[in-house]
Amino acid sequence: MNHPGPPPPPKHPSPFTTPRPVDEENINELAELAMVLREEQIQARIVHYKAEMETSPELDAITAQVVEQLKALQRELAMQQKPAENRGNIEQEQIQTLTRLLGRIFRPDTVSVLVEQRLKNVAKKMTKLFFESELHEQTTANQAKLRTIYHAEQALFYVLQRYNHRLRAELEAFEYADPEIKELTIDLLDKTQNDFRVSFLSRRSPELKRMLAILNEVLLNFFRKELPPHLPRLAEEVIQESRSARVETAMGYKVLHESFDAFRQAFERRFLSRLVSHVQHTMVKQLQQSEDSFRDETIAFVQMPQVYSEICALICDGVYDFLCNEGFLDLPIDWRAEIQTQPDIR
Repeated sequence: MNHPGPPPPPKHPSPFTTPRPVDEENINELAELAMVLREEQIQARIVHYKAEMETSPELDAITAQVVEQLKALQRELAMQQKPAENRGNIEQEQIQTLTRLLGRIFRPDTVSVLVEQRLKNVAKKMTKLFFESELHEQTTANQAKLRTIYHAEQALFYVLQRYNHRLRAELEAFEYADPEIKELTIDLLDKTQNDFRVSFLSRRSPELKRMLAILNEVLLNFFRKELPPHLPRLAEEVIQESRSARVETAMGYKVLHESFDAFRQAFERRFLSRLVSHVQHTMVKQLQQSEDSFRDETIAFVQMPQVYSEICALICDGVYDFLCNEGFLDLPIDWRAEIQTQPDIR
């Protein structure tokens, strides 16, 4: 019988072992780390999707030929309809359209359906990330600093997790009267460790719920009050940085699929900069000033880059899908197909 070992450590543990000062340098560093994690997430997702695709050389050749013919037709049409001097007009039209569409998502008067639905997924994702961080005995994978023990179940779980392989080997070495007894013994070890895990995490749940309530309030404030006044500037920065209006076949009413990757990177970098600047500062302040006691580890948790890369992923993927459905953003075929293969977060 195959018995799983202890859960593996996260690929990117938090570099923050204790709450850090909230200053401009740390905010910029956190935003950059979150962007790096987001880029790695995108690459891993696309590689995973493409690895499962069954390709045909003949079909690929035909597809490439059709795509090239379509691009040539678009270039010819663009040369006829849009002289070089109109590039500035195209850029302004893209900026105005993006500003208008983003205004339908991030509304000061009410919460849009997209934001409301995505915030529910943010809460689920943060719960999973929080519990995963709690289950690791060390505050980081690269340092020997151990977590402070707040609960008996926490200490016993860490010890069983630390010596799981040794305990399993010791139990395997015994001589058993019946193979079934051996199997039951190993199962009991797994059950004991799991019971301590569940009991420990259940003790962390009240603090997690309080933290999530504050996070939800802070994010709502960000999306309804902080972000909307800056949407025109955000749209201008994204269109200019991505140079989506400068490609040969650029159109004023939409961003073409060949500009999507540059558009995505520009949008997420600007989005993350504003998100981290507001949310991290506000969260740390509210957790520290709350009447309810929050551990230093919890305050450090809201300063983890993973928190912001996950929020970015959930919100921005929804934004791209909305912009595509509105006809403004041409998503590459593999991006849309890959997104559709991702399981819904429930």
